[in-house]
Amino acid sequence: MHSNIKIVCPLCLSILKNQGLRLACPKCKKHFSYREGIPSFAEVNPLFEGRFIEHIKPSKFEKSWFYPLLEKMDIGRRRISFLNKCLRLLNKNSLILDIGCGGGGSGLFLKRYGTVVGMDVSITSLRYARTIYENVLHASIDEIPFPSNYFNAIVTKDVLGHISFNDKEKAYSEMYRVLKPGGIMIHAAIETDSNNLWFKFAKKYPDLFKAYHIDKHSHLGLELPSVIIKRCRRLGFNVKKLDMIHALILYPSLLSAWFDNEYKNKSRVISILTEVSKSIQKIKEVNLAVNLSLGIVEKMINPILDVDQATGLLLCCEKLEKMKKKLSKRP
Repeated sequence: MHSNIKIVCPLCLSILKNQGLRLACPKCKKHFSYREGIPSFAEVNPLFEGRFIEHIKPSKFEKSWFYPLLEKMDIGRRRISFLNKCLRLLNKNSLILDIGCGGGGSGLFLKRYGTVVGMDVSITSLRYARTIYENVLHASIDEIPFPSNYFNAIVTKDVLGHISFNDKEKAYSEMYRVLKPGGIMIHAAIETDSNNLWFKFAKKYPDLFKAYHIDKHSHLGLELPSVIIKRCRRLGFNVKKLDMIHALILYPSLLSAWFDNEYKNKSRVISILTEVSKSIQKIKEVNLAVNLSLGIVEKMINPILDVDQATGLLLCCEKLEKMKKKLSKRP
């Protein structure tokens, strides 16, 4: 961890002192260790170890004339497009916290906008992330060991659906606390519960829904998008940008991931769609063309849909300039 990055005690928020092989809190006398040279403030969670280590590489077409269209319309690139659009709101040389950074998946994009600190609950993921980021830290979103009003931006990608319902309020409050007034919180994306046709079908079979939508992906806390938005506003965030993904339109790889299992035995239509999706994915050019076409359709349909039809939420919020005193310091 670079010396100019301040780390605080997650219990009392005092600045920690480096004592060689550990970090010490001068106020509450708590000590925190290093794991493989990484400051550690959380227990190792086997549920997430080794699961999220991918890097998102910039497209080889990024400098081509048609890439802006591809990025906006390809249903598989919507998250990257949203992330880049929100990051442009930042000043250069911003301080950014990548929560649930995994293997540094978004790192090559985030580093264009300033200094990035990667935070994750998986030590395995952080081994990869530190090849991208100079600063990585092992900690949980509900106890973020950084000072209040510290970061210009917070970024998450597919994180908040993994946070249990009991920890939601604390997680969002912590993100609010460490952001500077006027700082932005970017979620690209939040996995959500949904009222759409896909989820209604899936939930007809509770055991299968639990196995393939909850347990398989460790989605411990899927909430409706409207619930997430209300919480953010109540805590003091202003919603700046909002978009939906995977409402009525599912791209082939996602449809296969959800329903290429026992669900095929429950519906002839689902069985056919799954097989077609698998065939599409076998030919790269066809898969790209289908994703682009579906992205165009999704762009046209989403504005007329209720937000709770989404199964993924792209959300960018600004911390209001007026601070909420009750969140400036954790009890």
